[in-house]
Amino acid sequence: MRSLLGMLCLVSNVAYAGQVGVFLQDTWTAGADVAGTDGWVNGYGDDPWVGSQSTNSLLPQTDDNVGGAGGARYGSGWAADNWLIRGDSFTDGGMKVDVGTTDNDTAGIVLSHNGSDAFYLLFYSGDSSPPPVGVVNNPTVVLLRVEGGAATEVARARVAELTDTPTLLRLNRVGNHLTAFYGASYLFAFDDPAPLPGGQAGVYSYDAGLGQAGDTVFFDDVYAYQFDTDSDGVPDDTDNCVNTPNPDQADRDNDGVGNACEGGAGDTDSGDTDTTGTDTDSGGTDTDVTGTDTDAGGTDTDLNGGADTDAGLDGGGADGLLASCNGCATGGASGMGAVAVGLLVVASRRRRVGC
Repeated sequence: MRSLLGMLCLVSNVAYAGQVGVFLQDTWTAGADVAGTDGWVNGYGDDPWVGSQSTNSLLPQTDDNVGGAGGARYGSGWAADNWLIRGDSFTDGGMKVDVGTTDNDTAGIVLSHNGSDAFYLLFYSGDSSPPPVGVVNNPTVVLLRVEGGAATEVARARVAELTDTPTLLRLNRVGNHLTAFYGASYLFAFDDPAPLPGGQAGVYSYDAGLGQAGDTVFFDDVYAYQFDTDSDGVPDDTDNCVNTPNPDQADRDNDGVGNACEGGAGDTDSGDTDTTGTDTDSGGTDTDVTGTDTDAGGTDTDLNGGADTDAGLDGGGADGLLASCNGCATGGASGMGAVAVGLLVVASRRRRVGC
């Protein structure tokens, strides 16, 4: 199940359409302990996850299950905590891995891991499963929500039996909405009424190591990613304009909304050519053709005859800032009659004279 992209090992910013990679690992050093390398951290110190020479994949070594003082509580450091995580924290994104087995126990992935006692866990099992599930009698995929060390099962589905031919296991998250996949099939969705914070991602094993007469599960093409709706290379978690490509993330008025998402009615940016709504530019050349223009400077070519209160050159409409007319003609009628005639001329012509 190798792809051309899958052969890129330890890439931190792999980009698929609509995704930005957090990490991708497809090559493993045979016999070497993975935890402590390339940012990998495991929760169960007694299980040295290692690379396999025969399958070029990742293997857990122990088949331990819950026991000891920690019991079934997650975050206790016992066998239920046998996750292996790495990479940056994120919220909207997913985790996928190719999983195979010569056993029938648990192999899974974790998402939004923001502490040893809080994460989402999606796993396949044909027998022994982590708490609170226990033993399943048929091949099943289960989604657990772990918080404060306590796990709650929120969804499950019957699936085809996992074999030594790798099968895709995948969990996506957008906000509080999680979706699970097995192979090419959609399994189920879960809307968390109290969604966990974002966190790291990784793989998970339980009671499925090499201790069972050589039987084990194995993992390959381990890939975590963030969603990038507009495919501009900036993850949705941090993109200031999610639906419009703007890789430069320019935000000239520093309001947290990118320039690519601003414009039209109510635009307050400088040097604008707004054609709708109210334009409150503070400078530059304004070519607003509708609405009320309140430009405080620059050249205004407002043509709609609306109320124009800018201090620049006016191409139409009433200028509310015109207070005097320096250089106007002074000859002709005098006194109140002259004033009246002047007002009539101004009212009929509506233009500046000598200003």
